[in-house]
Amino acid sequence: MSKLLNFLAPLLKLHINRLAKKSLPQVKGNIELQGIKSKVEILRDRWGVPHIYAQSMEDASFGQGFCHAQDRLWQMHFMRMLCTGTASELLGEELLQVDRVMRTIGLVKLAQEEEKELKEEAVYPLLLAYTKGVNEAIRQFGKNLPFEFKLLGIKPKEFTVLEVLTFGNMLSFQMSHGWLIEVERQRIIDLVGVEHAAELDIHFLKENGVVLPKGNETYAYQDDGRLGAFSGPYLKPFGGSNNWAIAPHRSESGAAIVCNDPHLPLLLPCLWYENHLITPELQVTGVSSPGLPAILVGHNQHISWGMTLAFSDIQDTFIEEFTDDSCTHYRYKGEIHESSISLEEIKVKGWKKPHIERVIRTHHGPVVSDILDYTHKKLTLQSKALQKNKTALGFYELNWAKNWNEFLDAVKKIAAPSLNIAYGDVKGNIGYWMTGEIPLRTQETGGLPRDGVSGKQEWEGNLPFEEMPHSLNPSRGILFTCNNKVVNDDYPHYLGNYWMNGYRAAVLDKLFDEKERFGKDDFAKMHTHFYCIPGKEMAGRYAYISSKNPKVQATIDRFKKWDGNLTADSVGGCIFHVIRQQMIDFVIGRRLDEKMTNRFRGEAVVDMAFPVLEYFGHDITAIFRILDNPESWWNQEAGGTKTILLQSAELATEWLTNKLGADMSQWQWGKLHTLTFTHPFGQKQPFDKILNIGPYPVGGDGDTVCQVSFPPNKPFDGEGLLISASFRQIVDMGDFSKSWSLLPPGQSGNPRSPHYNDQVDSWLNGA
Repeated sequence: MSKLLNFLAPLLKLHINRLAKKSLPQVKGNIELQGIKSKVEILRDRWGVPHIYAQSMEDASFGQGFCHAQDRLWQMHFMRMLCTGTASELLGEELLQVDRVMRTIGLVKLAQEEEKELKEEAVYPLLLAYTKGVNEAIRQFGKNLPFEFKLLGIKPKEFTVLEVLTFGNMLSFQMSHGWLIEVERQRIIDLVGVEHAAELDIHFLKENGVVLPKGNETYAYQDDGRLGAFSGPYLKPFGGSNNWAIAPHRSESGAAIVCNDPHLPLLLPCLWYENHLITPELQVTGVSSPGLPAILVGHNQHISWGMTLAFSDIQDTFIEEFTDDSCTHYRYKGEIHESSISLEEIKVKGWKKPHIERVIRTHHGPVVSDILDYTHKKLTLQSKALQKNKTALGFYELNWAKNWNEFLDAVKKIAAPSLNIAYGDVKGNIGYWMTGEIPLRTQETGGLPRDGVSGKQEWEGNLPFEEMPHSLNPSRGILFTCNNKVVNDDYPHYLGNYWMNGYRAAVLDKLFDEKERFGKDDFAKMHTHFYCIPGKEMAGRYAYISSKNPKVQATIDRFKKWDGNLTADSVGGCIFHVIRQQMIDFVIGRRLDEKMTNRFRGEAVVDMAFPVLEYFGHDITAIFRILDNPESWWNQEAGGTKTILLQSAELATEWLTNKLGADMSQWQWGKLHTLTFTHPFGQKQPFDKILNIGPYPVGGDGDTVCQVSFPPNKPFDGEGLLISASFRQIVDMGDFSKSWSLLPPGQSGNPRSPHYNDQVDSWLNGA
């Protein structure tokens, strides 16, 4: 069958190219459109980025929606199906589990509540104008819709504000943290017990540093250029993904500089879309997300901002006690309460009858144990991302902010997800604020499902915005975040314990100590820095390990000589990662089944519905603790530290020989670690040969500043789905014309467009 599909690929490619060519958008000349109040001018630059000139923000939003749909209509339609829980109606049973999740958490109903309130806000006319622009683009396509619609034999219906808000809520939920790990930690306890499970818990390494080592610093520039006390509406006078902000006295240009490279799965097309909105009142540029108006990361003529995930704990599961199997009533504080129950009808392509999802809710939230296949207890989910919010209004105001105080007015409204936002302005100020509503909890539970019956472990309000971690003009002149721990242990409030391990931050910290002033070239090198601290540390643990097998000894010798730079041609780095995988299986996999071992590595619970699990990246720190503790149960079960190291090297040598051959010079990291930009259709043959871009050998991993990490359960399978910098920006607040950005693989989702993949080479070369 595979040979037949590959034989048919050239014919299918001709057909797709013919359809795609017909759907290329008009980018020159005049078009008469319905829904705008005055003339809108759209100029496309050499990269296909639209610069949208309008007389009002409503018309600019219309133009943005129009451009999004011109270049990404299929992507927008596909994301709409995902977030509304209707994807299996289009693509079949494979996506039923995703639909079950989306219907259960209730994103559409949440958006309905939000839309009612937003109708009174200034952002609503912009949301409405945006959808009008999208729908006008659909009308302009006419019969020449993007090829995906043609192949499936469908037509897109008009977009609504409700769907825009639903999509925004899905992104917010996917980027929020705290609940999935509670369930998986409980599963591990069920398998090995509390004491042994605790050895696998997340522990942040103090030596890797925190975002705010001196706590909340807030200074203002005085007339003489020195730093002094600052006060504002949210401040008292002073008494992953990467982002950083550099103060003028630390930059070569003498102006503040803001850099950002959000790390997300590298898909085709990209999640982001570059555009520039120009009105008499506002100029704002950066990246948006097709399906959402406004600029999410970028700058206007006054301020710039970059974002990373803060990994704060804003979600909890609760153990519920229902009166019977029907779950119509539950116990809470000694009383019987009625559940809310709805029946969600999910149509599935190829099925004669729809799937009926019975969604049960208590005052905490929806029952989620059923969609996670957790049968021990009934668990509900309480999440800040599933509560009514004004995040859309916050991003709109962020686009308009002119200074630090207006910036804070905007980010205060971003209730979820929890973000690290770096700030810089044209006056030379740099700053940082953690966003997202952090729940105040009556009791801590060690990161396990909470008691939902007694009422003793409830949420009681939110952490006051004024007390959120923040900084303005820190004395060091540099702020940076890498999804690492934000505050020291003396911070008085609980933010969670799910930060990334901090190795990327530790490297950046050293780089920022190497010189006094930094320029664009320095930042470009940081964006593509491949030094791997844990890899070098693992190599050091083999200093006194030897093998009687000459092949294994050669592997160990080569590994020990490795310099720690995880480039695509690195042999030592390749050995490290195979040893790491074998060690996890040898030490952890002997007591956990394959599924739970992959969850410990951070595998997503439901593809396309949830992000990687919070354990992601912490397997290596847990292994180091086990290796360094002879009393560890896991260490003893595996035969001791020496046995673990030697056995892992033996298994790695055998695996690499079988995979890459006996010639060790061919054991290069890039041969196992490849990147393919994958179209949704490209996950199946023969579309992979027609639509996907790659594979490319690449360096890096989850712990290098240039993060290029692989799916936890598919480290070396050659599929090429990697998580890395989905957008890079370097913004010079003193001269915007000296700013730089990059968006792989390109602006367009149309394979016949020159902008389908015209930024790939630049991305690979660190440009």
